[in-house]
Amino acid sequence: MAQKIKVSCHVCACTNKVEVAPEFCPSCKTNLVAPVESLRLRAENTTFGNAEKFKVGAIGAQQGDLLLTSHRLIGLKEKVGAASVAGAVGGLVGGLLEAALAGKYEFEFEIPLTNVVAVEEDKIGLFKALVVRTVDGQAYKMKVPKREKDQWAQLLLRR
Repeated sequence: MAQKIKVSCHVCACTNKVEVAPEFCPSCKTNLVAPVESLRLRAENTTFGNAEKFKVGAIGAQQGDLLLTSHRLIGLKEKVGAASVAGAVGGLVGGLLEAALAGKYEFEFEIPLTNVVAVEEDKIGLFKALVVRTVDGQAYKMKVPKREKDQWAQLLLRR
């Protein structure tokens, strides 16, 4: 058995132990070999999703982290699986907690900043949110920290 190496992503901070270093991060799809983007803002444990899927309030939304890099907006949704549930219950079996943390998120969407045409204010339930509109007519709602809302809007509109 080959010795495993620890690989960390500079954008999403995902850490994996692998035998062969991957070219792209398995969580956020960032190029690990030739890193050209950097993390600007991160909203953890937030609500987001395609605006068409939203029903009343936040029904139909995803929970997870939003990452704004120098090139794109990334949505990472939380995984809910047997390992994460067992890990949350108290790590009854050794290593389950570590396994749950290693694969906590999965890729939901990405929007290149060059595709953003508008950023508007809206609501998700009772909370203020931003709606990001893209060149292909899609709209994505996202709840970001209130004190960072203007900063998110400005950075999303920069090319």
